[in-house]
Amino acid sequence: MKILKDYTINHRTVLLSGENDCTRVIEGENAFLVKMTPLEMINKSLLRNGTSLRGALRSSKFILGPMNLFPIKVSTSQGIFLFPLKSDKTMWFSLNHILSINSKGFQQTEVHLSFGHSLLLNVEAKMVTHKMYKAEELRKEIIKNSKGPLVFYLEGAKRNN
Repeated sequence: MKILKDYTINHRTVLLSGENDCTRVIEGENAFLVKMTPLEMINKSLLRNGTSLRGALRSSKFILGPMNLFPIKVSTSQGIFLFPLKSDKTMWFSLNHILSINSKGFQQTEVHLSFGHSLLLNVEAKMVTHKMYKAEELRKEIIKNSKGPLVFYLEGAKRNN
């Protein structure tokens, strides 16, 4: 499997999952490893978008109130919102790439993702649904708050007196 040194989260990023000192990334139809932890990768991607993981988490906490494992906005312009889910390990799902969630019995949930991917998780379906709902709530609130009139300031031609 291909191992990269660096990676920036983008609109085709489906999932991030920590594996030892690397992160397994599912991007489009591809899967590969990146020599960074998921949090390092998320923070670096956020820094490239003008914020940080700390800032994104503070914003989420302000908007959503108290909870565990906050969803975050990576990029409003690209529509990238991630939410963490702890199963056997913590995974970060891209909200846009969740297609369906199906309960497979006690503490078993199948998640269908974009590009033909699916995962069987050791968590209840209602937990996945709740995390997804909170990420959607964050997305709606941030989009609502970022809409407003677009204002241009034009300088007039200079006059010679």
